[in-house]
Amino acid sequence: MARDMHSTATANENDMKSSNGDGKKTNGTKNATTLICRLVGERIEAAVLQRRNGQLDVCEEVVGDASELAAITKRIGRKAETIALLPKSEYLIKTLEIPEVSAREVRSMLELEVEASLPQEFGAVQISYCQLPDQREGCLRYEVYIARESALNEYMSALESFAIKPAALLPSATVWRSIYDRCEPADMLVCSSGLDGQIESAVMHEDQTLSVRVFSGNGDSDLSGSVAESVKFLQMHCPSSDGSFTIGWLIDSDRPDSYNGHVSFKTIDELFCNKSAEEDGDMATEGRSFLGVAAVCIAGSLYDDANLRPRGDLATRQKKAIFIKTAIGAGSSVIAVLVAMLSLHVFAARYERQIQARSNGIKSIAWRGEAVGRRIAQLKEIRAAKITQRDLFDILTGLYGATPSGVTYSLVKLSPTGELRLQGQAESMSQPFLLPERLEAQPMFSQVRLDGAGQVKKAGGTVAEFRIGCVLSRSQQ
Repeated sequence: MARDMHSTATANENDMKSSNGDGKKTNGTKNATTLICRLVGERIEAAVLQRRNGQLDVCEEVVGDASELAAITKRIGRKAETIALLPKSEYLIKTLEIPEVSAREVRSMLELEVEASLPQEFGAVQISYCQLPDQREGCLRYEVYIARESALNEYMSALESFAIKPAALLPSATVWRSIYDRCEPADMLVCSSGLDGQIESAVMHEDQTLSVRVFSGNGDSDLSGSVAESVKFLQMHCPSSDGSFTIGWLIDSDRPDSYNGHVSFKTIDELFCNKSAEEDGDMATEGRSFLGVAAVCIAGSLYDDANLRPRGDLATRQKKAIFIKTAIGAGSSVIAVLVAMLSLHVFAARYERQIQARSNGIKSIAWRGEAVGRRIAQLKEIRAAKITQRDLFDILTGLYGATPSGVTYSLVKLSPTGELRLQGQAESMSQPFLLPERLEAQPMFSQVRLDGAGQVKKAGGTVAEFRIGCVLSRSQQ
């Protein structure tokens, strides 16, 4: 079973962009859809608020099961924001005053105060809050909403049975504050909470603190007795000068005409008609239930501080979002690395053979360079020797005739007395030992001796170095 109520009014843009002291900041989005819901026994009541081009379109429906709610959510789209209301029976209200601290330290300070004020057997709790006006110098005053974590998890599980995962779970007190801000002055507001037939009443005190009470609303007799009890509470805590009180009647059932002659009742239409005409063009209330009024009061607002959604649920959603972003980033990085590695492999395969060929060429040039260097050094040493033209001819003739292939000289030095010193290299170790005999066979050399020979490493191989001394026989010239 579903009950549809529809109304449209022009929104006041200034109101949508304002903020107040209830810990909420309004959102100036021109086109947005919000689904506001609360549990009604085993059913769920939902109000769909749509803002299009400065107009509010409110559809209020009581849904019997998940399939009917699914039809609504399909109609409004998945991008609609969902807000659930938590009844007063599930949370406590405390007014706390703390030293003036930065905004990010407020929650920690309030959690410490709440933990110190509750008995240990109360169990794990979660808090939300809104800031109150009339602060003392150097102090901040807050209205704190306290709920057991177990109760919050049970309530969220009940909502999930209707496939609802709200972005915010707001205490009903936040709606009461919004209504007090918008309606004609009333000493007390009374409405149906919708959970197991319970009724809530709210009283705003002179110091801007709020009292919310819960009582049974099953049957007219229970309702009458509960109202009488609430009136006594009102007379005790908010005495008026003439003893008269005005009660805002937000219950669907007929309102009482009076109570003991001192209490008058106003319907939701009477509470809002004058002020909405002057200030809020979006507050058309004719035929609207409490949930419809709540939808308009909190439409487009961001209740970050007042949100009582379980921290574990919020943390899970945040971790999931972070995981998805991280996975996407990591996947992109892996793909980029694979593409880069593939490109490097292609270039490496293309130039590997060329690099190897060039390396072999460089080695060959190095060997040739060493041989040329040795020959240049030999010529320099021969040129530097202080010998006569005839001596030079004899030395070159003798060396040419005695030197086998594979032997080169790096030093040829002739002393003024005719002593000749030879240093050089040979490709094999045997050649330095055969060279003295070959030199001795030349007529211009005598007293040939091998002064030393040994192997050394050069340019990736080994060569035999030697030193030979002899005498140039000038007498035979």
